This record gives sequence, structure tokens and C-alpha cells, in this order.
Amino acid sequence: MSGALRRQIRALGRRIATEDPEDLEYLLVLDHELEEAMRTAITGLRHSGYSDRQIGEVLGITKQSVQERWPRSS
Repeated sequence: MSGALRRQIRALGRRIATEDPEDLEYLLVLDHELEEAMRTAITGLRHSGYSDRQIGEVLGITKQSVQERWPRSS
């Protein structure tokens, strides 16, 4: 699943690179959607009992970086 999605995103980047800079907006929308998906996934993992340290290990960052980038809701 993720391999096909990565190929599609790369293909979109190549297409935009040769056509119209106005289409960069599509990549910006994807960036916002991916950030929202990360926030949703991390919130869900936290509710399921995973620690910020465990999440950070998967992402290759520290637990402090997880906490700074995706703060817990009050």
C-alpha cells in the first residue's frame, strides 16, 4: 500500500515539475492532509497506550520532538 502511494506522490511531483507551477498547490494540500493524518494517528496511538518514546522510536526522533510537534490536547 505505502509503496504505491509513494510512487503516485513522486509521479505527481514529476508532472508538476514539467507543467504548471500553479499545480504546486496540490502538493501543499497533500502536505496538510498528511500532517492531519499524522496528528490523528499519533493521538490514536496515545489513546491506545503507546508512549511518546515508543512513537518517537518508530519515527526516528526523540519523545521530546514528538511532544513538541504533536502536543497533547488539554
